[in-house]
Amino acid sequence: RNALIPFVTIMIPEIPNILTGSIFIEQIFRLPGLGRFFVTSTMTRDYPMILALVLLVAVVWGVTYLFTDILYTLLDPRIRLI
Repeated sequence: RNALIPFVTIMIPEIPNILTGSIFIEQIFRLPGLGRFFVTSTMTRDYPMILALVLLVAVVWGVTYLFTDILYTLLDPRIRLI
């Protein structure tokens, strides 16, 4: 159980990286998705859509780190949330 804490520290925050890294994969393989939508919005200067997509990514990052902190408390009872 104690060995899961470093795993959670490294792997769970990688979830938003998969979402934001999809921009490159979608451009290379011409797949439709959130990353391609972001690039298209940037090229056409669709500022409200760019703002919404950046906000979405920020919320995903925040929720992921909140989930990581909650998972810490389940794995190690010595760790408490304030």
